[in-house]
Amino acid sequence: MRLTLRVVTGLAVSLLLGGMAATAQADAAATYNTQCAACHGKDGKGIPGLAPALKGNSFVTEGDMQAIKDTILQGRQGAQKKYADYPAAMPPWPMSDEEVAALIAYLRGPLQG
Repeated sequence: MRLTLRVVTGLAVSLLLGGMAATAQADAAATYNTQCAACHGKDGKGIPGLAPALKGNSFVTEGDMQAIKDTILQGRQGAQKKYADYPAAMPPWPMSDEEVAALIAYLRGPLQG
């Protein structure tokens, strides 16, 4: 009986965490679509003359997590811009640690797919 209860409890926790992960991914996709896609494109391929591609961008896929987080939260402008030929600054997007972590996971995962 105890083993069965442990298995059922473990399964319930797995389903709950899996559901939470799916919700976080859906929330991150929604955040991308409302805050990032207008400049970086719905598919992450960028918009010529406006913003660089995030899909296939080594800064996004392999870059330092803190640098990516700082870019999202603080934006980039002037001499901080990596792509000086793009006229627009990257605006800051204030969000919680959980939201930015989920967004980075989305940028590195599903958006790259």
